[in-house]
Amino acid sequence: MKRYFLLLFCWYMVGYGQTHVANLDSVLSTMKGLSDSAKVDSMIQVSRFIVRNHSNGEGLAYALWAHQMGVKKGFTDLIPKARFYIANNYENKGVIDSTIKHYNLALLESKSTKHQNWYGYIFNNIIVALQKRGRYDEALAVAFEGLEMARTLQDTYYIARFYSDIGYIHDRLNNFSESIKWQKKGIGLFDLIGEDVKKHFAISRIGIAYDELGDYDSAHYYNQIALQFFTAENSIKDIGMIKSNIGNTYLKENNWKMALDYLKDAYEINYITGDNLALSITAINLGRANKEIGNISRAKSLFSEGIRLSKALDDLKFQSEGYYSYYDLFESLQQYDSALFYFKWYKVLEDSLYTLKKSEQIAELITKYETKEKEQQIELQELTLKKQEAQIVSNRWLNFLLIALCVLVIVVSIGLYLRYIGKKDAEIQRMLIEEQEKGLNAVITAQEEERKRISKDLHDGIGQQLSGLKMAFQKMLRNWSFNNPEEREELNRLTEILSESADEVRSISHQMMPKSLTELGIVSALEDLLSKSLGMVGIEYEFEHHKVTDRVEEQIEVTIYRIVQELINNIIKHSNAQMVHIQLFKNAGKIILIVEDNGNGFAENSTEKGHGLLNIKSRLNTIHGEVNYAPSPASGTIATIRIPIN
Repeated sequence: MKRYFLLLFCWYMVGYGQTHVANLDSVLSTMKGLSDSAKVDSMIQVSRFIVRNHSNGEGLAYALWAHQMGVKKGFTDLIPKARFYIANNYENKGVIDSTIKHYNLALLESKSTKHQNWYGYIFNNIIVALQKRGRYDEALAVAFEGLEMARTLQDTYYIARFYSDIGYIHDRLNNFSESIKWQKKGIGLFDLIGEDVKKHFAISRIGIAYDELGDYDSAHYYNQIALQFFTAENSIKDIGMIKSNIGNTYLKENNWKMALDYLKDAYEINYITGDNLALSITAINLGRANKEIGNISRAKSLFSEGIRLSKALDDLKFQSEGYYSYYDLFESLQQYDSALFYFKWYKVLEDSLYTLKKSEQIAELITKYETKEKEQQIELQELTLKKQEAQIVSNRWLNFLLIALCVLVIVVSIGLYLRYIGKKDAEIQRMLIEEQEKGLNAVITAQEEERKRISKDLHDGIGQQLSGLKMAFQKMLRNWSFNNPEEREELNRLTEILSESADEVRSISHQMMPKSLTELGIVSALEDLLSKSLGMVGIEYEFEHHKVTDRVEEQIEVTIYRIVQELINNIIKHSNAQMVHIQLFKNAGKIILIVEDNGNGFAENSTEKGHGLLNIKSRLNTIHGEVNYAPSPASGTIATIRIPIN
């Protein structure tokens, strides 16, 4: 088997390099002596090789022959594979309607022949093809169908893949918060099975959603995580995709220099890897950046390239992006006839991508899925209940035996009862002592928290005054001549008492300051704070940090610590939140802190919270920082703090 594959591909590589794709009959002539199933499998492999290394669907004839022969000979395991590569070749040619048709046929053949191991590939390719045509309602239906099959087969990998696909479809439909929710579900399962590549691909999609929401800090945060991973993996194609996304975010932030840097890198990578779909949108975005810096001719050239590539791939979404970019360019140049021309093309494509009817169909589809999921949960509960009832019935006969055993146990237990009572009394005494110890520990903990609050006042107020008073007494002792030795002795004693008091105040002050902050830095201090605040009240939390391993200026660390302390206190006291997300990272010469909860939100002018928010603002003013409060997609509040560190 290995021998005929080796001979076939060696012949094919030579033949392709010299005469382009070899004639079908010529290929068949090399297979004399092979079994029919080996011929079919070889033709599939030839088609697969061509579609992965060449364009224009030149491997279509081989896949069609393989499918025809597979049906004729009844090779049920090869039929869906051959059909898959028929669709793959049509996709390679940019004939999307035929692509979708043959992928659907491959799916039917996979189910009918009971060879379902290819179902995941087929479903994913159908979803991608439908998205290219803007048929998001159909793509969502296929994704839900695939998810149902993956659950039936208990295929965790594809359950996670379909979660991510559903999230991306929501992104295309502008349901960005919903997109993030589905991507996070997928990431959780990818983590569970150790699938790092798809996990970070989903992370990059979260970056896209935050970009569309206008939360550019979070977009950069997730995109940088993905970029670091794919760079370490040396996955060039994925690096190009992430850099294109980052460049697009900088474009929206009007940071033309950074946008050009990232988009130029992405453009070169897309070109080298032959990823024409990614190259089309990268060219359009790079054109927008060139337009903003006044390079109009380059912008036009890039827009035309992006539209040409997306047309060849039959991708309506990217075509509409290109037409809109042309419209925006000509409008800025006050060339209104040309602007109107491209705007009409943009509207035609945009209307075909998303209509009111599609919106209603999608909403109905989501409702059906949620209803079905609830029904399955109810069925599972009912099944569990029936099993429990059956177990109760089957175990009834044991009850009679247990009654007899109980009588015997009671008789035996009488002799042990007095001993048991003695042990029980001892146990109660032990538990009482433990409770007393717990209460005492709680009091000590409360006292320690109060000491932290007054630490600064002790150090800066009473401590300084006592130190000054001590120095004055010592100076007086050196300069004052005493007639009575008892007076000097009395003053010496007072000076010693004063010195001891100053030392004691200083010691108390140092004990009250959080050691984790002064010794280990802000990350350890925040981890300590969160575990001792949110963790103690049962509120779940996530703390993510990135690029903050090095120590920064002490004032900045203390400010961040106190701000988090104030925000956490507000959340605990007022928000009724169940979950808190804290992010701390460096970006563009700043430390950025994001605190998000899913609670009730708050009014900034409320009296009790207002003092705390004013304290935060005052602290930030001293180090040129800024704070912004906004509603959270999870219904609570997002506080974003930016502090310059240069």
